[in-house]
Amino acid sequence: MFQSGLGRWVNLNKEAFTGKAALQAEHQAVSRRIS
Repeated sequence: MFQSGLGRWVNLNKEAFTGKAALQAEHQAVSRRIS
């Protein structure tokens, strides 16, 4: 999701929502690959 640019539409600071944990894990994985 973050690779396709959809990350700008998702607020991970928002309260709990369905799929939040999976999106956070994907975001961290992408961040590690970029670093």
